[in-house]
Parts: sequence; C-alpha cells; structure tokens
Amino acid sequence: MQNDNPIPEASLARPARVWVQRSLGSLMLALALGTLTAVGSILSKPAPQQVAVEPETELHMARVRSELAQARSDLADTRSKLYRANAIAQYSAAYDVPADLAGKIYDAALVEAINPSLGFQLVKVESGFQNQAKSNRGALGLTQILLPTAQAFQPGISEQDLLVPETNLRLGFRFLRRMLRQFDSDLEMALKAYNLGPTRAAMTLTDTTTAADGSDYAAAVMKGLKRVRLPRAGTGS
Repeated sequence: MQNDNPIPEASLARPARVWVQRSLGSLMLALALGTLTAVGSILSKPAPQQVAVEPETELHMARVRSELAQARSDLADTRSKLYRANAIAQYSAAYDVPADLAGKIYDAALVEAINPSLGFQLVKVESGFQNQAKSNRGALGLTQILLPTAQAFQPGISEQDLLVPETNLRLGFRFLRRMLRQFDSDLEMALKAYNLGPTRAAMTLTDTTTAADGSDYAAAVMKGLKRVRLPRAGTGS
C-alpha cells in the first residue's frame, strides 16, 4: 500500500552523512592524539646504554682481526707462488730449458710488462737460450742486445755485466717494451724494430725494397706465442 505522506530520501540521507562525518572526525582526532602520545612516550624514554666492552676483550678482538688479515694475505701469497711455480714448470717443459733459467725469463718478462710467452719466444729465436751467445754484430747474451742499446737504459754498463742473465733479460725486454710503445703495440713492427732498429723498421713501411727485412724474424717470434696454456691467475691449477 502506498504511503500517503512519503518522506523524501534526501531527508533520510542527510542526517546519516552528518553522523558519519562527525564519527570519522572523532576517530581521526583520537588516532592523532594516540599517535602523538605514543611518540611522546618513545621520545621521553632514555636512550639505551651501550654495553661496556672490557679492554681485554677489545684487545683480543683486535688481535683476532689482525691474525685473520694476515692469514688472508698469506693465502694470497701462497696462491701466487703456486701459480708462478706452475707457469715456470710449463715453460721449462715446453722449451726444454732448466727451471732456474725459465724462472729468470718469466720473472723478467713480468717486471718489464712483457707477456712471458713473448719473452720466451724472443730468447729462443735470438740466442737459443745460450747465455754467452755473441753475434758478429756484437749482440750479447740471451736477448742479443747491443751494448750501446743497453747503455741507453743503464749508462756505464759493461759487456761483462750484460752477460749476467738477469741483467740481459731485463734490458732486452725493456728495449722490446719501448719498441711496442713506439709502434703503438703493433707486435710485428716492434719485433722488426728490435731486430733492425726503429729507423730501419719504419722504412719497411714505405720502401718496398726493404719490406721483407725483419719479417721472417718477426714471424719466427710470433708463431709460437700460444704454445703454452697457462692456468688462470690465482688458481694454481
């Protein structure tokens, strides 16, 4: 049955909305006051005191940390020595040279920033690993370096000094490194320069009559560079 005096829906909705709004306002105010109270309570609490550590304990901890750092350093050193020993053994076997000579070539190459394989190939081609080798041009020792060239790196060095393996290797590899730098890391040109001298090597770039000069030498050194497969650095295996 239809109501004779219907009440508009808007009249019912308005008081409800007002009540909800007031209720929400009260709730938000309560939450805000509660939050402020909680924050104030936290801020009012004294900061926790740090636990005192006895001097003996601190000293012991410092000693443990120092011993751990030393152990790590010793382990890294041991790995490096194992890697070096493994590499030298492989080069010694590959080139059929004594381990002490292989060690000198390997170390000198690393000191002078030369790939050890390149160093071994250079010595093989130049002198056949004969420390006392002398050429008819006056080249001396393992790397067959000329005395004037060596004196440019070490003034006053004598011929006898240049026959000392460590000295000869160091200066010969240093000269090769300079040639690599001079010819922008072009290995073939650097080897030609080592064999012919930088001026004559540069001439081979433009003079067709000298283009073959030094090429056989460079090829002989380069062809064996990958003959030794070394372990990855630091693995010792």
